Amino acid sequence: MKLEIKLTDERYRQGSIDEPGEMTTTWEADMDDCSIHAWFKVFESVLGAAGMTEKLIMRGACQLAFNECRPIEDMVKLSKDYDLDFAAERQQREG
Repeated sequence: MKLEIKLTDERYRQGSIDEPGEMTTTWEADMDDCSIHAWFKVFESVLGAAGMTEKLIMRGACQLAFNECRPIEDMVKLSKDYDLDFAAERQQREG
């Protein structure tokens, strides 16, 4: 599989030798038998190349995993798998 992504920085639309307006990065790897973790590492690299911080990437991953479109039971189980304090479960305990 070949993944090619072109990132364009709108601030430098004209581009220059010192600050080109766009960057093309190519990632090549045999992703046919990769785990979900390997896929996330690829996209973490893409997001990092786009200028996103590690904290922002982590926040986005959490928003994908924990949102109103997911079954509460699955989110509670996942939170226990990672020793996270799931707010809905905490509210039930506290009454």
